[in-house]
Amino acid sequence: MKKLFVGAMALSMVLAVTSCRETTKEDAKEAVETAKDNAKETAKETKKAVKEVADEAGKEAEKATDAAEKAIEEGTEKAKEAAKDATDAVKEAAEKTGDAIEKGAEDVKKNVKDLTK
Repeated sequence: MKKLFVGAMALSMVLAVTSCRETTKEDAKEAVETAKDNAKETAKETKKAVKEVADEAGKEAEKATDAAEKAIEEGTEKAKEAAKDATDAVKEAAEKTGDAIEKGAEDVKKNVKDLTK
């Protein structure tokens, strides 16, 4: 963009200077050719800059994707660990409940035995 602007300014200056003097068709033609060349060069450089920006954006998108994948993997691992911990806690609670039921049944048997004596 900068070169296009500079090219346009250069063309304006050339036209302004040449209009103050006696100009020939050849001088005007040369100025137009110079402006065309500047515009072509600016277009090439703009295309190159856009490609560089697109490449950089692609790299950043890839980094973001990698970070997201890593976060998903870590989250999945933590979820697995939490599920295992919850399963262990349920098993432990079930065992304690079973023990309490057995103890309660033994107490009931003892009490029934004592009552039937």
